[in-house]
Amino acid sequence: MSENMNIYALELCILRGRAVLGMRSGFHLHDRIRNLCEEHGARLLREYEGTSLDALRQMVGMGMGVTFLPALYVQSEVVGRSDVVAIPLSGAPITRSIGLVWRERSSQTQIFETITSTMREVATRDFTGLTLE
Repeated sequence: MSENMNIYALELCILRGRAVLGMRSGFHLHDRIRNLCEEHGARLLREYEGTSLDALRQMVGMGMGVTFLPALYVQSEVVGRSDVVAIPLSGAPITRSIGLVWRERSSQTQIFETITSTMREVATRDFTGLTLE
């Protein structure tokens, strides 16, 4: 998005006709971005696909298009930078579930529960905008 856009929540309808940068096929984010483009009339650029979130951010910073980035990445790598502007989506958020799974009879259950508890604590304390279940 250009720096002169004076909006606080991106309405998906403004994607119509825009060039959108995405991750190359095989990345979870690729499918999500492709679906958003198809639903809202945007053009997913196939000739320039990112291999990392940093690559996408840099391509946007060079004026090659717009992209969608995960909130955690935006919070740690975009906020405070002057080369790109992050605007949250309005409406339903794009989500991804992440889980920690172990064998029920594992001898390491206590360790896994400690890891889970620590992950929840850090996520709640350090990362706004996460939904923990």
